[in-house]
Amino acid sequence: MISLSAMEEAGYRLIRKAVGERVTPDESRLLEVGSGDCSLLRDLVRKYQVRGVGIDPWTAERDEENWQCRQLAAEQVDVLDGRFSPIFSVMSLHHFRDVKQFFRKALQIAGWQGELVLVDWKSGTDTGIPERYFSLEEIKMLLEHTGWTIQKSEEHPYHFLIVARPGIQKIAVATSDGKTVFRGMLGQAKFFHIYQIDSTGEYHLVEQRENPYARTLQHLKTLDVYGVIRDCPLFVSYRIGRKGQLRLHARGIRMIFDEGDISDVLERHFAHSLEK
Repeated sequence: MISLSAMEEAGYRLIRKAVGERVTPDESRLLEVGSGDCSLLRDLVRKYQVRGVGIDPWTAERDEENWQCRQLAAEQVDVLDGRFSPIFSVMSLHHFRDVKQFFRKALQIAGWQGELVLVDWKSGTDTGIPERYFSLEEIKMLLEHTGWTIQKSEEHPYHFLIVARPGIQKIAVATSDGKTVFRGMLGQAKFFHIYQIDSTGEYHLVEQRENPYARTLQHLKTLDVYGVIRDCPLFVSYRIGRKGQLRLHARGIRMIFDEGDISDVLERHFAHSLEK
């Protein structure tokens, strides 16, 4: 009979492989939910030369050069700054107080085309600690009801694996005339046109948002501007200062630099891109 430690190792092999397939070295910003002592996160950060954060309500907080351990419950992920991809959890889902709430909150911090990777037990036992085991079909239904699109699902001898992506995300485009990408620094644009793009690559304008910092000059201005459009994991601009780029990159924000008619730029970069 296979031992519990061997079954656990099988789960860790699944998550390591799935996360590794979705990491872009020097680009990805990982988030492990239910990270324990962050040993898995630390190994992945070192292996792929990326940055990461691990959260767990019972962990000891640590802040190292490229990774952090935060004492935080899964349902509080939306308090984290910036965007993450992939967001992952291994054999922890059954401990979350409110899985549906976690899925909703995780949408708010998912990176551009960011994926949520989950591995959990197919069944479990009563340990005396509050927990609930879900079937693969239950998790797929909860994900879809909270705005995620299923990319992949598998059942293995002791675990299930599921990968999902936000069904809808937002793009912020810097503009001053409402027609073209503002031909200057991101923070000097009068407005941000907020576009919503779905999993088929279809997009439409949902809001024109005023930039209150268009005429200001202050230290760390990029972060103030980021606060105005922080619900968007991707910005389109003609230019962003080097320091500003680094600050946004550190928060997992994707940036596209282009110029011209907004509709042409969107068509060039985004139309049907999410079908891939």
